Order: sequence, then C-alpha cells, then structure tokens
Amino acid sequence: MNRTFRALPQAPREVPPRKPSPSVVVAVKVPPRRGFLGILAAVAVTPAAATIAPSPDADLIRICEAHPAILKALDKHGSGEDDCPFWLAYVRSRDAIHTAVPMTLAGMIAKARAAKAEAFNSESGTEIPHGTPGETWGWDIVNDLLRLEGML
Repeated sequence: MNRTFRALPQAPREVPPRKPSPSVVVAVKVPPRRGFLGILAAVAVTPAAATIAPSPDADLIRICEAHPAILKALDKHGSGEDDCPFWLAYVRSRDAIHTAVPMTLAGMIAKARAAKAEAFNSESGTEIPHGTPGETWGWDIVNDLLRLEGML
C-alpha cells in the first residue's frame, strides 16, 4: 500500500514556523505488517554496540581537536618551563599526536588540523610551519596517505 505524506519542516516552539513548500511531496511505501514486525524484531535483537563501531582513530581525533586550545592556553598563561602545567599539557598532547599513526582519513584530517594550529603564529596572524611540529606532522600525513593507499 502506498501513501503520500507531505513533509513539513520542524522547528522549535520559540521560532515561528516557516511556510511549507507546496511542491514538497514524498511518497512512502509502507511495508506490510508482517514485514514491519520482522524489521522491529531484527532491530530489537541486534545489540546497539554491535551496530556502531568506534573509529580506530577516536583517541587521536579527540587529542587533535583539543590541541589548538592547549596551544592557546600555553601562549596566554604558560612559561615554557618544565614545571609549568600548561607546558606539561602541551608536551603530552604534542607527543601523543607525534607518535600516533592514523588508520583512517578522519584521523589524518584531525592531525592536519593540529599541524595547522602548530604552524599558526598569533603575533603575525600567519602560518609558518617551518621549525614547528606541524612541519613534521605534515610529512607524516603524506606518508600516512601513501600507506593507506598501499604504496608504502
């Protein structure tokens, strides 16, 4: 049995609703009752953890996303001395990113964003990768891409 439903935009109560477009019409094929119940039974039996696999680069991505904030905190409050907590947080983050080997393109992109943060010079507002960990990470990403493609 085919039924035609009109898709209406959903909005929070605080925002006045938009006028629905008269041209938006969606045809939805409704499965028979037995088919629908079979789908529900299959979903109910499948554990949720088995359907969503975590990324092998989840830790690397999390560290890389936090790295720019660590750099800013170090720049604003850090002394660069061995007992400075901002410096120690930076060293842990930098070393973790440096030793990580991304397994996915998402991990490589996260590492590239961390490299750009390393190359950013807040005084001049420019990116200068030379002499920063970002320079090394950039070359690591080149090798990671080739490894992912099977060329290394």
